[in-house]
Amino acid sequence: MQPPSVTRLAPGHLEIRGPLTFATVATLYRRESAPLADDGRLRIDLQHVTRADSAGLALMLEWQRTARLAGGRIEFVGMPEQLRALIKVIGVAHLFSVAEA
Repeated sequence: MQPPSVTRLAPGHLEIRGPLTFATVATLYRRESAPLADDGRLRIDLQHVTRADSAGLALMLEWQRTARLAGGRIEFVGMPEQLRALIKVIGVAHLFSVAEA
């Protein structure tokens, strides 16, 4: 399975396309960090994520943790319903800032 692509749309703004699954997340984790903008923020657009599972959610949580440790904040935009449902079921909705695309 092809790993997702990550495009830097602007400083502090990433777009992810493709699957965020057990089969793809390890490659993405090794290849990408979640670079914060100069103001400590990062916006990650997920509207083109085609599939997601708990591994994708784990990556997002790791990015959140890394941003918080650096004094920053991540906002996820256009989160697919599959990820929203997983976040609710696991009970970690309070850890995410989610906006519409």
